[in-house]
Amino acid sequence: MRGWTSTTPRRGDAPRTPLLHADPVANLPWNAGWDGQCEHCGRVFGFSHRCEYSSGCPPVGRSVRAEPVNTGYRIFLDGGIAVAAIRIAVTHGSSDVGARHESAVLTLDELRAMVAAFEGQSAVLDARWDWEEDWT
Repeated sequence: MRGWTSTTPRRGDAPRTPLLHADPVANLPWNAGWDGQCEHCGRVFGFSHRCEYSSGCPPVGRSVRAEPVNTGYRIFLDGGIAVAAIRIAVTHGSSDVGARHESAVLTLDELRAMVAAFEGQSAVLDARWDWEEDWT
């Protein structure tokens, strides 16, 4: 599609280029340039969770956010592949001074493999407990 950029939403009814057309363009998938929000109802696809840990003094917070993204890899000098992925962002501490931010991008294949690997281990992982430590 002429004029398409990575921020232009791709619609399901977008025109397709006929095979062997004189001026071909890539037939991008529906999610090319998708911002993670349903165009019809406005639902945002993703995940957000915040939890606080406290043993008396000010609580320590941690928030996790996951959202759909595309990540690109150059394969040739003039071409590459865009891979559907999930960005996971974690913030340790509060939004005040001292918060630490980390993020990672997992492809959908990596995410599926991780979920499958943990599937048989969930009972053991769920049985673990947190504890308090004294570092004085």
